[in-house]
Order: sequence, then C-alpha cells, then structure tokens
Amino acid sequence: MNLPKLALVPLRRPVDSQETTDHSLLIEAARREVGRVDMTELTDILREAMVREALERADGNITHASDLLGISRQAVQQLIRRFELVEWHQSLRCQETGEARPLGQLFPLSR
Repeated sequence: MNLPKLALVPLRRPVDSQETTDHSLLIEAARREVGRVDMTELTDILREAMVREALERADGNITHASDLLGISRQAVQQLIRRFELVEWHQSLRCQETGEARPLGQLFPLSR
C-alpha cells in the first residue's frame, strides 16, 4: 500500500529502552479509514496533527518545527494558515514568551 510521502513519518515508541521506527501502526490506521474518509481528508488530518505536534515540541518556534518535520519554514507557515492554526500558534508562543504578538506580526497578509 503506497501512502503519501508525508504519511510515512516514523512513529516512535520505546522498546526495551531503545527507540524503534514502526510504520505498521500508521499503515493499519490508514487501512481502517479506506472507504470511510477520502485520502485528501486523511492526509490533511495527519498533516495538521504533525504540525501541531512539531510546534508543541518546538515551543512554537516555526524554524525548529520545520526541522522536525523535514520541510521548509515557509511550508510550516502555509500549513498553519491552511489549517487555521494562527490563533492556536499565537497562544502557544504567548505561553512560552509571556507576551502577546499581533497576528499580523506572526504572518503578514501580503503574499
């Protein structure tokens, strides 16, 4: 079964004090969704979850999150806008820094 590239990100779980990479959990979850959710929706769900997790691990730092995801900083910014995570990301950054930043300062609207 070929899954989209972004769906093949390793899941890590400790086994005997060592980490192992296992795609079988992800593949099994995808197989269960066939016929229930279209592939575009499923990959969007996965992408959003991965972006949220990377940003949480990176304490809201987009550059660090992009390194964790293996994509560009600009791609992370686009995904934040696509999944309407701007306010969530802002609140994450405010928790870390203790200061509020205007939304326009985070993501200028000019393209």
